[in-house]
Amino acid sequence: IRIENLVLAHEDGVCKDTGKTMMAFETLTLAPYDMTLIDFDMLSPDERAWVEAYHSGVYDELSPYLDEDEKDWLRG
Repeated sequence: IRIENLVLAHEDGVCKDTGKTMMAFETLTLAPYDMTLIDFDMLSPDERAWVEAYHSGVYDELSPYLDEDEKDWLRG
């Protein structure tokens, strides 16, 4: 599967070692992934943690606007 998100790149300080500007990324789209379509065995631990953190963040941002049935669906 191909998963794409819109992200905003912005300056986020200066590297102490090099003096170069560092960039950070802010996720703009908050679409949940269908976790049943992801083979977690193919992901590294870091990739798995990123997917889980992303999905948790989507839930945290959207759940205040949802009823209980919708929250259950989003929680998976």
